[in-house]
Amino acid sequence: MAAAIAEKVDAVVVKLGFQLHDKQKEAILSYISGKDTFDSIRGLPPGTSIALVVCPLIALMKDQTERFRQLGIAAAYVWEPQISLERFATGEFQLIFISPECLNKGRIWRSVLKSDLYQERLVAFIVDEVHLIKNWGEEYRPEFSKLGEVRSLLPKNTQVMALTATATSHLREHVMKIMSMKDVALVEVSPSKDNLSIEELFLPIMNELKNKRLGMERIIILCCRPIDCATLWRAFFCYLKDQMTEPPGHPLRKSYVLLTITRDVHKSLYEMASLGNFQSNPV
Repeated sequence: MAAAIAEKVDAVVVKLGFQLHDKQKEAILSYISGKDTFDSIRGLPPGTSIALVVCPLIALMKDQTERFRQLGIAAAYVWEPQISLERFATGEFQLIFISPECLNKGRIWRSVLKSDLYQERLVAFIVDEVHLIKNWGEEYRPEFSKLGEVRSLLPKNTQVMALTATATSHLREHVMKIMSMKDVALVEVSPSKDNLSIEELFLPIMNELKNKRLGMERIIILCCRPIDCATLWRAFFCYLKDQMTEPPGHPLRKSYVLLTITRDVHKSLYEMASLGNFQSNPV
C-alpha cells in the first residue's frame, strides 16, 4: 500500500514538473497514508476533489493561484475580482485560497462548507504560515485563533495540514490544540545550514545590543523575505537569551511582529541607507 501511494505521488510530481526534497515527500506521504485518506481521494473522479488553503496575505494567494493555473490546476482565491461566490460554491475550483476572516466572519462560507457538494468533495484543509494562529490570532487578527471552529464544519475524512517554518515546540503544541489535531505526523527540518552563518554577520550588532542595551543606536535590518525575519529573530534570541528583554529576564510579550511595508516606504528606507542616515544590513 505504501509503495503504491509513493508511486502515485511520484507520478503527480513528474506531471506537475516539481522536484521534492526528502522531507517534502515525507510530509506528503504522511498526510496521505498516515491519515488513511488515500482511498477517499482516489475514489473521487479526476478534477472533482477540493482542497482549501488558508493563507494570511492576498499577495501570497494571488502568487500561488497563478502558479497552479500555469500547471493546469483549477485554482482561485477569494476576493479575486472576476470570480463570484457562486463559482466557488458550485465546485468549479479544485484549489481554493482563502483568508481566516472569510471563513469565520458571517455565515456565507460556513454555509458553503456545510453544503452537500463540499461535504462530498472537500478532501484537504491546509493552513499556511500556521504560526500566525498564535502570533497574530490573539490580538491583531483574532480570526486566526478560531480556525479550529472551522474544522468542526468539515467532512469527517478531511485531513488537516499545518505548514510553517518558524515553529517552536511550544507553538506546535498550541497550534495542535487550537486545530484539534490528533495522531499528528510531525515532519521537521533543522534550520541550520553549514554554508550559512547569521552570527558572523550580526555578531557585532548582538554584542553591542548586549552591552549598551537601551543606550544603543537604533538599527533597521531589511529582510528580503518574511521567513528571514523569523530566522534572524531566532538567532538574536538564541544568542542574547534572557538579555533579549529589558529588564533582563522579563517575559517576552510577543515573539516578533511581522509587518509589511509599501514599495514607496521600502524605497525610501533604501535611499536613507544609501545616504548614510542609518546603518543598514540587508539580508
